[in-house]
Amino acid sequence: WRISEEPWMEESRQWLDNLKLRASWGKLGNDQISDFMYVQGVALSPNPVVVIDGKPLQGLSTTSVPNREITWETTTTWNIGGEISLWNGLLGLQADVFYKLTTGILQSQSGQLPPSIGGNYPAIINGGVVDVKGTEIVLTHRNKAGEFYYDFSANMSYAANRYISTNDSENIPTWQSRLGTPLGSVLGYVSDGLYRDEDDLLSSPKTSDAVRVGDIKYKDLNGDGRITLEDRTWIAGPQLPKMMFGANLTAGWRQFDLNMTLQGAALTDIMLCGTYSALGYSDGTYFTQAFKWGSNPPKYLVEGSWRPDHTDAQYPRLSTQTSSNNAVASDFWKRDASYLRLKNVQLGYTFPTRISNFLHISRMRAYVSGSNLLTLSKLSKLGLDPEVPSVQNGYYPQQRVLSAGVDITF
Repeated sequence: WRISEEPWMEESRQWLDNLKLRASWGKLGNDQISDFMYVQGVALSPNPVVVIDGKPLQGLSTTSVPNREITWETTTTWNIGGEISLWNGLLGLQADVFYKLTTGILQSQSGQLPPSIGGNYPAIINGGVVDVKGTEIVLTHRNKAGEFYYDFSANMSYAANRYISTNDSENIPTWQSRLGTPLGSVLGYVSDGLYRDEDDLLSSPKTSDAVRVGDIKYKDLNGDGRITLEDRTWIAGPQLPKMMFGANLTAGWRQFDLNMTLQGAALTDIMLCGTYSALGYSDGTYFTQAFKWGSNPPKYLVEGSWRPDHTDAQYPRLSTQTSSNNAVASDFWKRDASYLRLKNVQLGYTFPTRISNFLHISRMRAYVSGSNLLTLSKLSKLGLDPEVPSVQNGYYPQQRVLSAGVDITF
């Protein structure tokens, strides 16, 4: 609804460029699963399995359990927003609020039911409900003063999802239920510092008898005096940031021009330990285990490690042997992955027309530029890029690039 175009808004058009409200609603379906899962599958044995009246005969057997009720999952999205522009573009604002609800999510039941039922259940069911809510904001400002001009824009988006309903395994502790947790959350142990001395080790629950002084200590959530899989809980959110933001600046004065881009993210976690969800286990990485696979250890693991004369250390004891206790997923290895990065900067100078004419060209511009020049992040002291996809198998780091050049138009 272009409110600014209404007849009764005519007197406001001297300072109001645009005022608009919008709303949308939509529904989508997803059926990306195998075909014919609602049909009972049967297969003929390749060889005879029985003899009847002296004749060897093949047999028919079921190949899958049908799900007569299966249907596609449905996503419904609502969005309300508006935009306003004032004083011939001097100030502008766009804002949107959205809500997305996905029901009947197609989920596998593998690992959710006890083995005693023999796999006699449908492989895929409509078993989950997830919602996402968030907002997007864009702020713009441009102005000119004499020969100086600039154009600035900033944007921010926030989105948070959660499980409303899912096919959790029965008989799990309440603190392991996925209900209310974000998708992609990390299940692990809650750390309680390090085992400081022998008395601390003997009086505290342990994961195994192989634990030593200087290893990570975990909280016994169910109070049974041992550290077991039932003591795990949701310790970290997904690495995908809930909040992302950025800013762009374009400015110029006479023949000079400047372009700058900032980007960042917040409300995001990264696990330094390797969590291999598909394989169902965790393992140490170069960032958590000194001398792993014969590698040089990070400086912080060595200088901050536990020693008999340094019992208030920040990191576990050093060892050339892998400690399964210290390698499991826990909030001990969770780090804040928020960052702000100066992504690109370019400064240019366009030569005067008299020089271009003298060289028999239309236009000539010289520039210097740089990318990834500055990053503000708590991960920097660990030698980690906050945009790293994972810490499990290594990654090719982003490079800081400085360049200079000349653009010539004939």
